[in-house]
Amino acid sequence: NEVAEDVRQALAQLAPHYRDALILYEMHDLSYLEIAGICQVDIGTVRSRLSRGRAALAKRLGAHRATALG
Repeated sequence: NEVAEDVRQALAQLAPHYRDALILYEMHDLSYLEIAGICQVDIGTVRSRLSRGRAALAKRLGAHRATALG
């Protein structure tokens, strides 16, 4: 699937702390508290990483789509 590959590539470009938070939350369905424990950060940091990670992912996907469209 082309969209899934685009998402994989965009995720690979994210900073590891953003990527990890997004994967744990979106793909593994973990709570903020569980992610905080795994990453050894507070819940506010998890919220921030998810928000910033989503924004960075959206930006990369938008740039990738624009490039693909020529």
